Amino acid sequence: MTVSQMQQNKWPVVSVPNGAQGAAKSIAEAIEWLEGYEQVIFMFDQDDAGKEAVKECCEMLSPGKSFIARLPMKDANECLLNGRGKDIIQAMWDAKAYRPDGVIDIETLVEEASADIEMGLDWPWAALTEKTYGRRRGELYGFGGGTGCGKSTLFKQVAMHVLKNDHLPVGLIMLEEPPKLTAKTLAGMMMGLRVHVPGVEYDREELKRTIAGLGGKVFMYDHFGSMSFEVIREKIRYMVRALGIRDIFLDHLTALAASIDTDERKAIDKIMAKLSSLTQELDCTIYYVSHLTTPDGKAHEEGGRVLEKQFRGSRAIAYWSHFLFGIERDKQSGEVTVFRVLKDRYTGDAAGLRFGLKYSTETGLLDECALPEEGKKHGFNPESEDGEY
Repeated sequence: MTVSQMQQNKWPVVSVPNGAQGAAKSIAEAIEWLEGYEQVIFMFDQDDAGKEAVKECCEMLSPGKSFIARLPMKDANECLLNGRGKDIIQAMWDAKAYRPDGVIDIETLVEEASADIEMGLDWPWAALTEKTYGRRRGELYGFGGGTGCGKSTLFKQVAMHVLKNDHLPVGLIMLEEPPKLTAKTLAGMMMGLRVHVPGVEYDREELKRTIAGLGGKVFMYDHFGSMSFEVIREKIRYMVRALGIRDIFLDHLTALAASIDTDERKAIDKIMAKLSSLTQELDCTIYYVSHLTTPDGKAHEEGGRVLEKQFRGSRAIAYWSHFLFGIERDKQSGEVTVFRVLKDRYTGDAAGLRFGLKYSTETGLLDECALPEEGKKHGFNPESEDGEY
C-alpha cells in the first residue's frame, strides 16, 4: 500500500501473502500473470530473509524480466514513516536487472583489472621464479616423476622455502609416510643436515629445538590409514580458515583416487575439479604429487623424459592444473636431476623450461645447477619424439 500510494497508484503493486519464507511459492502460483508484464520489480525487506527470498523469486521469471530494488531502510513503510518517501520511488527507478551469481558486468572490474600485475612469491630456484613469475594464490601446481627420483625431497624443499622465505605456515598432507618422518626430514632441511640418514652426525638437542620451533608453523594430517578425499578436503578447509595456512602440500594424488571410485580415471577427474575449486574458494595454493604411467620407451627411473600425458589417470590433471612440472633423473648414473616445466597456464612463457638440480648429500637439499652438455653426459636427444636419454 505504501509503494502504491507513493507513486500515486500508477503501476500495479502487490504483496506476497505469507512473508519472505513463502514468497517463492506465491510467485509460482501467480507466474502466468507476472509473465505478462515487461518488468517485475522485487522490493523485499532488506534483511537476510528478504535478500535470500528475492533471489529465489527472481530466478523463477524469464531472464531479463526480474529487477531488484534496494531500500535505505528495512522496508518501504519504514522509509515513509521516517520522511524518506522519495527514496522509495528512487529505489523503484534505480532497480537493477537480476543476474545469476557469477555473471558480472565488465565495468565493475575497472579498478581491479587496471591495477598493476605484481610478481608472485619466489620458488626455491631462481630459474623457475623468473619464467613463471612466481607462485600465486588460487593456483594448482602438479609435480610428477619416476619412483625415487626425488619428488618428495623437492616437495618438502618448496614447503621449507615457504616457511623460511615467505614466513608463512604450511599444511602437509603426506599420505605415504608417517608424520614423525615428515617432521624429522623437514627439520633436517631447516638445519642443512640429512638427519634422517643412518650414520649422519648431528646435535639431537638442536633437532628437538628445530622441530619445536616449527610449532604453530607446520601442520600435518595424520590419516591413521584413512584416505577419504572428502575428509581430506575438509581438513584443507580447516587448515586454511582456522589456522591461516595459504600453502597446502598433498603427496600424493594417486593415493586418494582409490577412496572415491574403483575407476581411477573417473576418481582423478572428480578430485582435480574439486581441488581446483578449493584453491578459488579458499584463495590458497595447492601443490600435489602425482604418479606417472609407464612410458613406452626408456623408464622414468632411467632418465626417460616426463610427458604431460603420462600423469596417472585422465587428462583432467593437465586440464585443471595451472602448472605441471616433471622431475627426471637416471637413478643408476645421473647426478643431476632435470626439472622440466610441462604446462604454464599463466603466460605460457615457462613451458619447455629445463634446468638442473643437484642433490647435496650434506644438506639434503636440491641446489640449482647447469645441465650437462646435451648429447655428452646423458646422451639426451632433444629432437627425439619421446625425448629419451
